Amino acid sequence: MAAYLASHGVKGHELKGFLLRQASRLKEHARRMADRERRPFQYFGTRVHKEQLARQIAERDGIQEGLVCVFSTLEPCRSFALRWNKPSYVQSARRKCLFLYYYFMDREFGLIHVRVQTWFPLPIQVYVNGHEWLARKLARHGVRYTKQDNAFLAVEDYRRAQTFADRFASLDWVGRLDRWARTVNPLLPEILAPMTYYWVTTQAEYATDVVFKSPRHLQDLMPRLLNRFVLRSPTETAPDESGERAEAPTATALAPGEALTGGDLERAIAESWRRVLGRDRIEANDNFFELGGDSLTALQAMAVLKAALGREIPIVTLYESPTVGRLARALAAEKRADETPVDLGDVGQRAGTRLEMMQRRRRARTGPPGSQEPT
Repeated sequence: MAAYLASHGVKGHELKGFLLRQASRLKEHARRMADRERRPFQYFGTRVHKEQLARQIAERDGIQEGLVCVFSTLEPCRSFALRWNKPSYVQSARRKCLFLYYYFMDREFGLIHVRVQTWFPLPIQVYVNGHEWLARKLARHGVRYTKQDNAFLAVEDYRRAQTFADRFASLDWVGRLDRWARTVNPLLPEILAPMTYYWVTTQAEYATDVVFKSPRHLQDLMPRLLNRFVLRSPTETAPDESGERAEAPTATALAPGEALTGGDLERAIAESWRRVLGRDRIEANDNFFELGGDSLTALQAMAVLKAALGREIPIVTLYESPTVGRLARALAAEKRADETPVDLGDVGQRAGTRLEMMQRRRRARTGPPGSQEPT
C-alpha cells in the first residue's frame, strides 16, 4: 500500500483524506446507478434480512434482469492506518466503514449480491446460488422440475440435471467476477489501473438433495431422521434479530382428570396447530404438512400439545396421522391402551415361573451348591 500511495503522489499525512475521497466516489457511483435504473438505494443502521428484502422488491417490481436495489450499512472492516514509528508507515488496521450491497437479478444465476467495502483495499465479495443456477439451466433446456425454497423436490431427468450440475465448477468464474467488479467499482479503470482483483473462494457449500421415489419410502425413514438430527429442544425457538429467544407458543392445559373426548382432543390439536402455524382456523380434515408445517414446526406443535394434554406424544404419531381427526383418534387409542387394566396376579405368576426357570438353568451349568472350588 505504501508503494501504491508513493506512485500516486499521496503523502503519509494525506492518507485519511485520500481514503475518504475514494470511499465517497464508490458511494456516489452506487447512488447514481440506482437513480439511473430507478431502483431503491437505502441505508440501514440496524440489522435487516437484506436478501429477503431484495427478493421481495424484485417480486414486487417484476425485475427479471438487472439491478434490483442497493443497500448500504456500517460494518467492521480491515483497512489501513499510519504508524510513523514503524519502517512501513502504512499498516493494516481494523476499522468500521461503509459497505455497499448491490442486488442484481442475473440471467444465469437469478438473485445475486455483490458486497463492496468502500475503504481500501476495496475487497469485493460475490454471492451466487448454485441451485438457482441449475434451476434456470433446466428451464432453458426444457427439463421439468419442482423446487421449494433451495431444494429440488423432483426432477424429470436426474441424469441430465447431474450433468449440468457437474459443469458449475468449470464455468468462466474469473470473467464473470471481473464483469461484476467493473460494474460496482468505478476506480478500476482509473486510479487502480492496470490492477485487477485476485479471486478466491471464501465460502462454498456442497449440497446433496436426497429425493425419494415415493412418499411411502420416506414415511418410514422420516421419524428416525428427525429423532437423530433435530438437536434443538422442541420448546425452544430460534433467536430473533436482537439475539434474544422468544417464548414458544403455549396452549391452555386441560384440567387434571378432565375427560379426553374426541372433541376435546380435536380442539386441543387444532389450537396447537393454529398457534404454531399462525392460522386463523383449523378444520378436522386439515393436513398439518399441507398447511405449511415442517419438521421443526412439527416438534413445536407436539410440544404445545404435550403441555395441553399433560403427556408425552411421540413425533412419529403426527407423521402417521397428519390430520386433526386422525391424530385425535390416534391419541385417544393410545390413551385407552395406557388405561387398560392389567391382571397383576397373572403378571406375578408369569414372573415367578420365569425366575424359577432361570434358577434351574443356572444350577444345571454350575452343579449343586458347594461343588465349585473357591476362587
